Amino acid sequence: MRAVLERHVAAGAVPGAVALVWHDGAESLCEVVGTTDPGGGRPLARDDFFRISPMTKPVTALAALLLAGGERSGRRLLSEASVAAMTSDRPTPAQQAHGGLGPTCFEGRGWGFCLAVTTEDVPRGRPSGSFGWDGGLGTVFWADPAHDLVALLLTQALWPSPAPPPVAVEFERAVYAALD
Repeated sequence: MRAVLERHVAAGAVPGAVALVWHDGAESLCEVVGTTDPGGGRPLARDDFFRISPMTKPVTALAALLLAGGERSGRRLLSEASVAAMTSDRPTPAQQAHGGLGPTCFEGRGWGFCLAVTTEDVPRGRPSGSFGWDGGLGTVFWADPAHDLVALLLTQALWPSPAPPPVAVEFERAVYAALD
């Protein structure tokens, strides 16, 4: 994983990145590479605040809560109906035909309330039933119920298009390769 991140930092694709994977109820990976700013700056730290993505911690906490079915420490915080609505594909085929971020937006995925939902297995990546967000402001996170996993990638780079950049694609592949 570190090599993937270092390669993209060295190429100038992102000034820095923090990658975190939570698997089977515990942190299994945390990598911090690069600097805080495109022009250099100080080295990133694992707890740095990313100015272009200030919602990552609460959103990732929500992903973990949804992965746990809406319960935390034996206490129900979200109803089962809310969890189902947020993590299942909601738009109709007619809505999908006229919405999204381009003609391929709904290929292999749909939308729950507030989250993208994977509807088809991604080769070397997320299985159907996973959910999360690939954000153009440099943040990627997803929860994968099949593997009891939450993955988070923070970068300091805006995406040039609606498609995830190579660093996001390679991060996802590296997460699943590590599970094999």
